Amino acid sequence: MSPYVVNYNFLISVGTAGHMQGGLMTFMPIRKNPDGSIMVDFRYKETSNGSCNHEHSWNCQNGDCGEVVDAAVVDVARDTNLGQWCQSEGYILRNLSSDKPFELRNRAADCCWIPNVLGTSNWQLLTHVDMGNRSDSSLLNRSPVTTMLSAIRVPQNCMTTIRLLAHDPDGDHVHCRFGQAASGECASCSQNPAFRLSENMCTLHIINTTSIGAHVFELVIEDFPKQMISLTYEDGTSSVRLLFSQNT
Repeated sequence: MSPYVVNYNFLISVGTAGHMQGGLMTFMPIRKNPDGSIMVDFRYKETSNGSCNHEHSWNCQNGDCGEVVDAAVVDVARDTNLGQWCQSEGYILRNLSSDKPFELRNRAADCCWIPNVLGTSNWQLLTHVDMGNRSDSSLLNRSPVTTMLSAIRVPQNCMTTIRLLAHDPDGDHVHCRFGQAASGECASCSQNPAFRLSENMCTLHIINTTSIGAHVFELVIEDFPKQMISLTYEDGTSSVRLLFSQNT
């Protein structure tokens, strides 16, 4: 219902140098104003190599994205010994004049992922926002919530299972998958054959011997209702949301 791309970085060993190490965005409606507009709180994380670049810039991709009321970004963690990474958290407060779906996109300002095993270069983040009123709860729809570490280090030649941290405040089922190039959900869209993603469980498995270095992924996290519901909008239109399929 509310898919968005999450860039993850997994390290086999510790040595890297470059820029982008990961990023994500989630959103939460705060209130519906008397004039029908909606105040929404967007939260994002970005991790970069070296200094805190704050290079994430969220732009309206399509639809009515409202207006930015307030925004700020702060540094929350960094490697103070080797200066290898910095993680920042930001928020954007938007006032939406419409509750119809729209998308925010964040592309690389000056290119690239950190040097990595597959040579993946360009990256992007995409957030699909749907503020429709849910028939099952009579509340505005909310996005799945996830978080990220600056990097996850795992031993080489070790079969490892990594559970991605994701939860949906509406009680929907959370589903994880690789971004699809045809839908514009990823920039490089490369996938590493040494890893397998269990989409229903949002679990990444290392299944083969992996090369030493950084492994990066562009993942989509989306939520599906546990029963068929409809989303209604102020203009009188509505859309149906289907149940999650357990076939993957």
